[in-house]
Amino acid sequence: MIRKLFIVSAFFIGVLAWAQSSIYGTVTDTNALPIAGAEIYVEGTDYFYYSESDGTYSIEIPAGSYTFNINAFGFEKLQESISVQEGQDLEWSPMLDVQSQDGVVQDLGQVLVQANTNKESEASVLKLQRNSSEIKEYKGAAELSRLGKGDASGAVATIVGVSKQATSSDVYVRGLGDRYIHTSLNGLSLPSNDINKKNIDLDLFSSDLIQNISVSKTMNAGGNADFAAGSIDITSKEHSGRDYINLSVGTRVNSNAVGKDMIQSEGTNYFGLYGRYNDNPFATVIGQGLAPEKSKGLTPLSTNLSLNLGETFRFGESAKLSLFAAGSFANEFNYQEGNQQSYTSISTLAFPDVEKYQYNTVSTGMLSALMKFNNKQSLKFSSFLINNSSDEVGYYGYKGLGFKRDIADEGFFQSNVQFNQELIFINQLMGEHELTPKLNLDWGVGYNILNADEPDRKRLSISNYQNLLDNDASTLGTFVSTTNFDSQRYFQKIDEDEFNSRINFKFDVSDNLKINLGGNTRYKKRDFESIRYGYEFLEKNIGSLDDIDTFFSIENWMENYNTFTLNPINVTNPEDGSNVVNMSQYNMPGMPENTYDATLINLSTYVDFQWQLGENLLLIPGMRFEDVTQKINWDVNNLSSLFNPGKAESKSQIFLPSLNMKYAINADSNLRISGSQTVSFPEFKEFAPFVYEGITTRIGGNPDLLGTADDKEYKNVKDVAYSKILNFDAKYEFFFNRSEMISIAGFYKVINDPINLVVGTSATGDEYYFRTGDKATVVGAEIDFKKDILSTDKTELFLGFNASYIKTNQDLYSEINGTRNVTFNRKDDKLQGASDFITQADLNFRKKWDGFEPTFTLVGNYFSDRIYALGSGQIGNKVEKGIPTLDLLMSADLGRNTSFKLGAKNLLNPAIEIFRETSGNDVVLESFKKGQIFSFELTYKF
Repeated sequence: MIRKLFIVSAFFIGVLAWAQSSIYGTVTDTNALPIAGAEIYVEGTDYFYYSESDGTYSIEIPAGSYTFNINAFGFEKLQESISVQEGQDLEWSPMLDVQSQDGVVQDLGQVLVQANTNKESEASVLKLQRNSSEIKEYKGAAELSRLGKGDASGAVATIVGVSKQATSSDVYVRGLGDRYIHTSLNGLSLPSNDINKKNIDLDLFSSDLIQNISVSKTMNAGGNADFAAGSIDITSKEHSGRDYINLSVGTRVNSNAVGKDMIQSEGTNYFGLYGRYNDNPFATVIGQGLAPEKSKGLTPLSTNLSLNLGETFRFGESAKLSLFAAGSFANEFNYQEGNQQSYTSISTLAFPDVEKYQYNTVSTGMLSALMKFNNKQSLKFSSFLINNSSDEVGYYGYKGLGFKRDIADEGFFQSNVQFNQELIFINQLMGEHELTPKLNLDWGVGYNILNADEPDRKRLSISNYQNLLDNDASTLGTFVSTTNFDSQRYFQKIDEDEFNSRINFKFDVSDNLKINLGGNTRYKKRDFESIRYGYEFLEKNIGSLDDIDTFFSIENWMENYNTFTLNPINVTNPEDGSNVVNMSQYNMPGMPENTYDATLINLSTYVDFQWQLGENLLLIPGMRFEDVTQKINWDVNNLSSLFNPGKAESKSQIFLPSLNMKYAINADSNLRISGSQTVSFPEFKEFAPFVYEGITTRIGGNPDLLGTADDKEYKNVKDVAYSKILNFDAKYEFFFNRSEMISIAGFYKVINDPINLVVGTSATGDEYYFRTGDKATVVGAEIDFKKDILSTDKTELFLGFNASYIKTNQDLYSEINGTRNVTFNRKDDKLQGASDFITQADLNFRKKWDGFEPTFTLVGNYFSDRIYALGSGQIGNKVEKGIPTLDLLMSADLGRNTSFKLGAKNLLNPAIEIFRETSGNDVVLESFKKGQIFSFELTYKF
């Protein structure tokens, strides 16, 4: 693994070394204190930006003479005539006077300037949205900082029509979830860090690594077509302006964790690393205990530490190498208390008393190198190394109130000690080249590596647990032993490699016609395996949880218990592979009991034409062709021999037309109309027939999503491997000025052969993926609004608001028979994951006192109820309850180089609930509160 990472890094880094020129400086007051958010606007052009939090800026415009307007809150406006000479590279730091009573405009004469646009400012990002040929929304780093959004998932949740799932980090766009979204970094696809997801967890990208983030809600031929709701693209940070080093230190506390003695998995460390990957799982089972241990660190105080630096190297008159490097570590302690149960038509497993101790970490390293050796040629290299871990110790029925049908009416207890680690390595090399005055080349290649492990999940099941709580040594609990896996150790491993690329040639045929011609490739390979070791109890009684490690010690192996595995290692003849000795399933090492390997190959090409018809109308017709192969081989323990072991493969060739229209009604308003066809391919976890067993849920894939097999009988299973989607969108937008706007949009979609997660009719309520009907429709409307409410010399009040209304409907088959089977007692329903209503609002207040200018931001979100999984037969839908959230952030500068932030998140602390719809009262399946999070962060810029 390390050797592979080194080779990839050496290859990419070895090809780097070029650059460009710019003007850089600091906007200050007459006391030499930096001015954040100073606006610099070039009259008669679209060039505008804001100075950064430390007053620095960097701009770039063609040679010529311009009138610059420099405007900052509480200061006199500066207006300057500036002559720009190409190739000149100089530093300029203007000083602004405090605003006088008569508001005189100062004139500082002429300055020679060449500059580099601040691509992170709110005005610059709004300009990207304004000039985009698609229906696309952006958020820049400056706005994320103002809104207190520390990562990419929080960023996109502030975009109109986008919401975040309360029980996970899943993102929904226009009411549609993970399967209908595509995620990329710098236009290249990202791997998923979670077996149960198509998209990467956006929480892993902290806001200080992001330049801006966009959500495309319509397709152009050159963009990725594997989405129905939105395509999310993160643009990684680039260094511009003067050299710097930023050091940030912060702490957070969750109100739930205050006063708790936090615990975590044994065998892990403070930084979220596991120390036994080189050990055979069987050796771990017999040599290591099951009990958790006290958490490391200053519990329950969470810590975040980050170091960012930017530096520019110039070579000659035009070459420049800009480097940005970042490293960060953050951890989080949390405690949750609530209830959880498995309920289909009756309750089969219920825990009214659940507590979970959680410890999560994210460590990130990033290197970005931007080489511009003139204004026509550039290369960019980006590399990310992310280690993400989650550690949870859960006690289900810890007060002795647990219930399991046919086992215990009370006193059923389960403990679940689980550690998950994902190591992700992302490498990208991209280039932009002007080959001729009329021909430009834009390209990128990427190689991603993912290692996702769940090493040694430890689960115990005990009945009569109430006896362990009565302080009577003569009353004992009993290990449940209806099967050898009631108590178990579980090991899971995923290795994934992905290569992807993009290339685009842009031909400027004339002033009114441009042609884009290009293509994309994507090759992704995943290998999965898991193994369980269960227990046969020879001694079934236990007096205390404190005795767990003693009970399961290696000294008591084969005295208190035997270990059990489904697939023991066999001794084979090396000449012909035949078995020499068939080993026992008891007390012997085992082989993986679930395996699959899956492959995705996507080759595409496209062409689009950008026709400017007159001054106001832009038409972009396009066509994209995709050749897609999906295949999987599996050997799992939950299918009958009729289907296991097995394999499935599909090959699809698809033409996808698109038409985007932009009509500039005037200089401040646009009308956009779009029509396109896109597709949605199932992700590996959706068609891999492996079933993952949680405490109260079991979720598995369905290979029928790739079509039918010749030797099997089916009912209502089509021989299709993707959902084709028809999209219509219209949007009107009006820009009051460079930072204020309003937009109204409507959309309509038809999804053919949609996929839904469905709760089966079995007693355990297993959930599987099905193509549940012929088609689904989505219709909705959106509004987005940004406006200055109040602006005086000492006070600013800014409002941002967006809302979406979405209505979905899909037809349902009465019966589906194949590898998995299901029935429905209704003809239609809403789409899984769709909320009817989503809204977000932020109120930003800035006040100037003597030498102190704090900014206060209040952010609220709400999404309405949405289906978590469709019910089948007589079983009702599983629904996630809609909730409101409210966050408050304060930030301010303390002198020239120091700033701080105070945060209070999830102030309302609503109950997070998932419930089952029934003919009577709804039944709560899971309920807990996430807690209020209070944070402080201090940043010093060298």
